Amino acid sequence: MTDEKFKVSKAPPPITPIRGNSYVPQKPKDERLPRWNKWRLIPEVKKWEAIALSLNIEPDKIKTSSTAWMGAEHPFDEGEEFNDRLAVLRANSGRANFPTPCTLNMGEWYSCGVRLNEFASWALSVAEWGLPPKLAEMAQKMDIPDDKPSTVKVEAVHTSLPKKQLSQTWWRVEYDIMTMAQSAGDSLRRKTQQTSNRAIGDFIALEIETREKAGKKRKAPDGQTIKNTDLRGWKYKAE
Repeated sequence: MTDEKFKVSKAPPPITPIRGNSYVPQKPKDERLPRWNKWRLIPEVKKWEAIALSLNIEPDKIKTSSTAWMGAEHPFDEGEEFNDRLAVLRANSGRANFPTPCTLNMGEWYSCGVRLNEFASWALSVAEWGLPPKLAEMAQKMDIPDDKPSTVKVEAVHTSLPKKQLSQTWWRVEYDIMTMAQSAGDSLRRKTQQTSNRAIGDFIALEIETREKAGKKRKAPDGQTIKNTDLRGWKYKAE
């Protein structure tokens, strides 16, 4: 028998497992879930943020397209369901569904403001949509008139107008013209310094035309009409 049988191996000793807690933290299954503790405390959100929340997506983690500048209607890259919901919201954004005036953005319609509780209430009425439970809980039960948000307000501002003319100004029923006028004046002051009632009227007319193309496609009023009726006696004041 040779001595080679008793040679000691030069390999390192086996690794001894560490005793104790072996828990390894796991990443959440979906890192894009909304932070509801934040959003339930924000009364007004942008339209695209509302749509993201309706799809249970955190708005701060929404995907955007690098080619949106080439003519897309919006910069978001979240697929057809997101696009469809945003289009439906745009087509139903009148005062009948969203009575509270919110922030307007003439350059980016999808960044206009909407009350989150009013959005949740309206979205629940869309049978084809499913809403996250935490968003549905925010829904505000409101008695919203079918045709106009406030008859008193319309009469108080426009009692001097002929009845025939009043009956034709449907845009005054579905759009908060005075809020739009103030927002238009602010935008024009930053861009062109031109804040005449005619310039503001033209700005509002273009915004209404843009919205109507996505909805009922009614013929929007021209800037001169808005200036002579809706803005008569009103003057822009910078805030």
